[in-house]
Amino acid sequence: VYEQQGEEGLPIPEVPEWTGRTKIGGDLRVRLQRDSVAADSGNWYDYAKVNDRGAFSGDEGGLRSDDYLVRSNTDRNRLRARLRLALETKLGYDFKGGIRLATGNTDNPVSTNQTMGNGQSPWNVVVDRAYLNYKWKSETGEWVAKADAGRMHNPWYSTDLVFDKDLGFEGIAASLTYNQDRPQRLLGIGTRGYQLKGTLGAFPIE
Repeated sequence: VYEQQGEEGLPIPEVPEWTGRTKIGGDLRVRLQRDSVAADSGNWYDYAKVNDRGAFSGDEGGLRSDDYLVRSNTDRNRLRARLRLALETKLGYDFKGGIRLATGNTDNPVSTNQTMGNGQSPWNVVVDRAYLNYKWKSETGEWVAKADAGRMHNPWYSTDLVFDKDLGFEGIAASLTYNQDRPQRLLGIGTRGYQLKGTLGAFPIE
């Protein structure tokens, strides 16, 4: 638009200031998910249901411990979808704030997928991320300090074997990183460059 307006000698429209410091994004996916298990697979307890209704003991409340079991020896075919909308904006003084809404429920901390087939009922929408972020960098770029508070992305180095990539962390986290790009000797060993990073966090579970 700028180039065309300039070529035609027309006035160039002003862009609102907030567009330069705000990012808006999202994604949508639909998939057919098949879960195949062995016929002799065991069962497991739905601990979210246990926590929601209280610890089970005998027939307390008219419920038996078996009522909390999830049968995991039956194959399942499910049509599932996920919608996420995110916004992040710079607040000034090296602070940023972000929020992300997603389909899903409050019973599963690692999935925002919506399973279709609930009597055509509308989908739930949850707050998947809501955080404040502060980032400081030294003039040389060697030192970087970050702090996050709220419901944030995973602040740790990890793989799917440690934390699910969709898991949100609720609490506070801070990290300090040292970047060394110049060749030098470290503990008697020649290095081309390295990075040292430490992270601390506090996350309420219950």
